[in-house]
Amino acid sequence: MNFLLKFSFLSLVIVSLSGQSFANSSCSKVFRENGKLNLNRKLNLDVETVLPGPIAEYIDPGLVVLSGFFLNPYLIEMHRAIISHLPEGVRALMLLPKPEKSDPNGDRAITEIYEQDFKDLIQANKVEFVLVPLKKNYDVNQHGNWTRDFLSQFAVDKQGQILLMNFKYGRPDADNTDAFVQKYLVEKIERASGKKIKTLNVPFYFEWGNISTDGEGNVFVSERVLQNNAADNISEKKVSDWFRGVFGEHTELHFVKDVATESTGHVDMYMKFLDAKNVLVAKAPEEFKEWNQALDLLAKQLEGLGKTVQRIEMALDSKEIDLLENSSKKDREETLKRIPFRSYTNSVATRYC
Repeated sequence: MNFLLKFSFLSLVIVSLSGQSFANSSCSKVFRENGKLNLNRKLNLDVETVLPGPIAEYIDPGLVVLSGFFLNPYLIEMHRAIISHLPEGVRALMLLPKPEKSDPNGDRAITEIYEQDFKDLIQANKVEFVLVPLKKNYDVNQHGNWTRDFLSQFAVDKQGQILLMNFKYGRPDADNTDAFVQKYLVEKIERASGKKIKTLNVPFYFEWGNISTDGEGNVFVSERVLQNNAADNISEKKVSDWFRGVFGEHTELHFVKDVATESTGHVDMYMKFLDAKNVLVAKAPEEFKEWNQALDLLAKQLEGLGKTVQRIEMALDSKEIDLLENSSKKDREETLKRIPFRSYTNSVATRYC
């Protein structure tokens, strides 16, 4: 694939760049000052250059948040790869379960393994662990590792105020680590930068995975947001008006056709901006025409805004394709629901400097 920038893609089992930075595209030392968190230079110099709105994913991160709440050797290996290849000066916060005396979920073992396996990265000041207290009924297998979906995220309002967007979650089993981690991040970054961070409560059921932005005022969400807020009669206009009220009249909200059989309804399953102009859009094999109808429409929508679209093939194997091909017309929708919607747009991009 040819892009204007060179990226390495680490695919979708994991987390997200959590938008913890406000910088241009150059790599610079941000963190290391006597081994302590130091965001002061980026925040002081660059907040004013970022247009109001949610922080775009392609902004160089001063801080990356990952999480590991269930024991998986492949996940541990992937976390090591991400942290090891972050640009110089970029540090990771690793969210792990706080070991409790009763330890009902085996959380102690998970944290101890990370502490042992990541000793070298800790000593190199590449990562810092954040121990998160979890409720006993917390579903780590479902939500433990999805920081992009279930943590508060950064934005800048039209007055230049740094915001931490605090979402209402449409799913009753959604992550409950949000409040703890938000408080931790705010205190840490305010102390390092001397800048005040304000919490912005989002008045809709609106997980962060359902927001993608080009950083220039265009914000994309899937129509699933309207379904999740149907009980409150939330319209496209009401959501758009709220965004413009917070971020300014330059903000344009674009609703993306939902892929009905995709379980999350998150727009990050469909698309990813590499910079303000270049964007990836997922593409399914031709047998999956129901998926491609929405994805093709999204590609045309982006091209109509002057974006350069690169289609990226989804991860589906021949058995899954055969399963769909051999299903009857009556059973086709249920078959689609059983096949995972695995796209490489739901990924982390790290740039080598």
